[in-house]
Amino acid sequence: MIQLCLIIHLTLSIDCFLINPSTSFSRNMPGTRLTSIQKMLPLSRNLPKYQSINETHEQYDDRKPLKPIHVSPSSPQDLLRYSDIYESPPAGRWPKLPNETKCQERREAVKRAFLYAWEPYERYAFGHDELFPLSKKPNNWLGNQGTTIIDSIGTLKIMGLEEEYKKCRNWVKNKNKVYKGGSANLFETGIRILAGFISAYDITGEEFYLTKAEEIGDAIIVEFENHPTFFIPQNTVSLKKPTRTPSFEQRKIDIFNDKSRNILDFYTPNSTDLYHNKTLSGSQSNAWLAEFGLFFEFVGLSDRTGDEHYAKFALRAAQTTLAAPRANPAHIRSGIGIESGREFGIFTLGAPADSFFEYLIKTDILTHPNTITMRGSEPGDKTLSEWWTQSMLAFANTTRYMPSGDIYLGSPFPHLTCFAGGNMALGAFFLNDWKLPYLSNTPLSDIFRLGADLTKTCYHMYSNSPSKLAGEFARTDGTFTPVEENKLRPETVESLFYLFRMTGDEKYQDWAWEIFEAFEAKSKLPLDSSGRAAGYTTRRDLTNPQPTAVDELPSFFYSETLKYLYLIFCDPSSVMPLDQWVFSTEAHPFVRRKYLKTRCMDKLFKEKPAV
Repeated sequence: MIQLCLIIHLTLSIDCFLINPSTSFSRNMPGTRLTSIQKMLPLSRNLPKYQSINETHEQYDDRKPLKPIHVSPSSPQDLLRYSDIYESPPAGRWPKLPNETKCQERREAVKRAFLYAWEPYERYAFGHDELFPLSKKPNNWLGNQGTTIIDSIGTLKIMGLEEEYKKCRNWVKNKNKVYKGGSANLFETGIRILAGFISAYDITGEEFYLTKAEEIGDAIIVEFENHPTFFIPQNTVSLKKPTRTPSFEQRKIDIFNDKSRNILDFYTPNSTDLYHNKTLSGSQSNAWLAEFGLFFEFVGLSDRTGDEHYAKFALRAAQTTLAAPRANPAHIRSGIGIESGREFGIFTLGAPADSFFEYLIKTDILTHPNTITMRGSEPGDKTLSEWWTQSMLAFANTTRYMPSGDIYLGSPFPHLTCFAGGNMALGAFFLNDWKLPYLSNTPLSDIFRLGADLTKTCYHMYSNSPSKLAGEFARTDGTFTPVEENKLRPETVESLFYLFRMTGDEKYQDWAWEIFEAFEAKSKLPLDSSGRAAGYTTRRDLTNPQPTAVDELPSFFYSETLKYLYLIFCDPSSVMPLDQWVFSTEAHPFVRRKYLKTRCMDKLFKEKPAV
């Protein structure tokens, strides 16, 4: 049975780029463009590289049977066999931990922090969206969808918190009701609920998570369908079961029962499917890019269900944005008219456009070596990574440096933009691997360096704050004075995570630890009167060394902030290696397409291969 499963999987994956685990990869290969990065950055080690795709295909016959790696589902160190991950990253691909003893101590500290935040949620708000930590009441701001539970599943599995995970699993399977009526924010439902279910399926292999993802995906994609001119939805989703025609329902059944569907059929659209040359009219209502830029989630859902419908409509909305006429083709502005297709706003990598740009490169990494091409306002098609590269270089050309060496992005400086440092490092790193023709004259080292500089600037939002907590904004007048609240946001520690994994430089771990210590010192609530954990909370008045508590504990603290703080102290080669997993904007890990186990694989075998 194991051999049959392996043979079928290899047959389905024959066009995928596979890595020979025994291949030796040089860290200083001739002709690589990232050598300039090594000269520019004070790295503690050389950047590892892959060989080019062509070289690897010439040296490696992917028809040769591979020996699968069997991993215990109870082990948090390698997640997990269920996604058909059959190889480890090549030796030297990722850095080794500089001090395993210290890293283990810090991992345990972050895990204790998660439990300290989790216990009051479980006590007072389990099954609800979030906890009001001061008033000890549920907060159902997202339609009472159990957001914190769904957001936390990946973190629980990574940390090996099986008892807490089992409670969440049982709630999702037995008590969660997707179609509960009412409405919710479309974007937040997409990044937290839809992505959370898809990721839970990838990590555990349990089919009911994918069924839940398909249900909420149907509810969201209807909002795209309801605007047939440019396919851009308003930022609200109905939590009622969509009304579908009999033919639509039958199509779902046919797809589910189609055992012949395989990885080569997975949806990779071409621009002729998506381009719509509509007559522009006056704007009636508007949308922000990030609100409808959920193509990462919907490409992932299409891949796992075999239903191209999701990806097609989500990508059509993105196509409208890219094809909108603009004076500077590289300056994709932050908003667009739902009925007009005309842009408005400014060119920015921050809110409300942030995850749209983030997903251009992450979706390409997710599907690579398959590519998605889109047409812009100029002739010719571009891959998503080309669109991303163009936007990053445009951002670099508008960037100014302060005398301190920090980046100036206006005053006040937005914390939400801090994700971009890690995103630039991730994108430059993988694009250097791929050696794509359009990159022959692209200064990837400049993008990587800008990402490192931006991440350093974001770290200074914490280190220069009197409370050591960054605000939603910071004044960039040389003081980095925090403005507004600290909401326990993840963007800076996210970028520190990526920079450490790309470079192995220990300073990124140390900076992350400083931020964690600030959360412990200033955001952590004292034990309650019964001596029980009370959780963490948002803080304001950040210029005061003892900032004021605000009754709020966002679910992204569980899903993103603590996950990245934990992972930065984990072995990059064995715990969620970036060759195998791509993190969504809410830090939900999706397995890359080439390792994907389709739903039909479960239907082919009555019993799973032994672990």
